[in-house]
Amino acid sequence: MPRKNLDKMLLIIDGSNLAHRAYSKYEGFKDYKGRNVGLIYGFLKILQSYIIRFNPKYLLVTFDTKESKSSNFRNELLGSYKIHREKNLKFDHEDFTAQSMVVKKILKYLNVPVVWDSVGLGHESDDYIGYFAKEHSKWHNKVTIISSDKDFCQLINENVKIFNPFKSVLILKRNCREVQGYSPAECVDY
Repeated sequence: MPRKNLDKMLLIIDGSNLAHRAYSKYEGFKDYKGRNVGLIYGFLKILQSYIIRFNPKYLLVTFDTKESKSSNFRNELLGSYKIHREKNLKFDHEDFTAQSMVVKKILKYLNVPVVWDSVGLGHESDDYIGYFAKEHSKWHNKVTIISSDKDFCQLINENVKIFNPFKSVLILKRNCREVQGYSPAECVDY
């Protein structure tokens, strides 16, 4: 069995998840011209803290888009897919989108790979996270996913772990049942 490549750790950030947290947490932050910048400030501040904490060799940020949601094949499989979220999300979508675009530009200037479905293929941020986590870890490289999304627990193995920012806990194969109430193998059934 090949040695684990500890020096090639990939940190995958669920950018949509982080953007929503930053937007809520830093709501009301304005620049000197009075423009909203809470999402931008919060996103970069929190991202920096993750880079310092986890010290990854590689970094990847993924985002959902309007195109990825509107053309989503999951809606055809299950018409009620995430329908409850639309009713519960009460915020300025235009402002959120504008600030998200600024964050994406800044990440590009910082040479941070950003992945999102810009053409409406129906791929969500989750799909990209799952793909890159599996691809990177199959060579025995370490992967840490930053997200509060419970679906990612199915990806946990010896090389893949999840940091849940809301619980401030690192979810590993050995503590998944204790933290989430189910094992990685039981995630899909849950």
